[in-house]
Amino acid sequence: MKLKGVIMSKMTALELAGEIAELGADQFIDTELLKEVPFVGWMIKSYTVSDSIRDKLYGIKVKKFLTAIEEIPAEKREQFKEAITNQNEDTNKLCEKVLMSLDTITDVSKADMIADLFIAYLDNQISKDNFKRCVDVVCNNFVDDIHLFSRIGIHGMDYDGIADAGLASIIYTPLVKEEEKESSQDRLRRGDESEPVTSYTETSLGDVFIHASKHGSTLRLMARQSADKVEC
Repeated sequence: MKLKGVIMSKMTALELAGEIAELGADQFIDTELLKEVPFVGWMIKSYTVSDSIRDKLYGIKVKKFLTAIEEIPAEKREQFKEAITNQNEDTNKLCEKVLMSLDTITDVSKADMIADLFIAYLDNQISKDNFKRCVDVVCNNFVDDIHLFSRIGIHGMDYDGIADAGLASIIYTPLVKEEEKESSQDRLRRGDESEPVTSYTETSLGDVFIHASKHGSTLRLMARQSADKVEC
């Protein structure tokens, strides 16, 4: 596969470390964890070998993603390293998904959201297929709406409440569905002649998205808090 003029091929950890050192790109990563991950080398190359504005913007998104997935608690590092360096077909496809998604997003902050989902995947909190579905949702929707949805959800809200919260666009995503409405006959039986109000709730994917996003961001927060304590 070729992306950003870089040929992607499998590398050993030593080969990758050499590539990083040669490119002077150690500034991207602060610990040994990511230096052993093959697709990180491909990402770093895309930032360092090109002078085009488009590729530099891509590099900014890459750096934000890499910085985010560095923020994991120390006790998770070995587990994550083993999962992320596993050279099987599923891992390679997921890495390609991340690379292409970072290329297409138009808001840099979406790289953070993709990183949260990726961390949750590495921690077995979201399946491979749902990870890819959730990344597509992030790529295809307004970042503020997706971020707010991941924090508060929309369970039981009607359209006006969703619109007032600034989440109207979320209704048309795979994250949301209409709740079952009471039938007109049942309403008439209890003397209620008003029109039923449509309310909405999270789909199973919506629940997964909220859980995975919160899990990834929580692990990153724990890592930052631990680092702050060490510095103190």
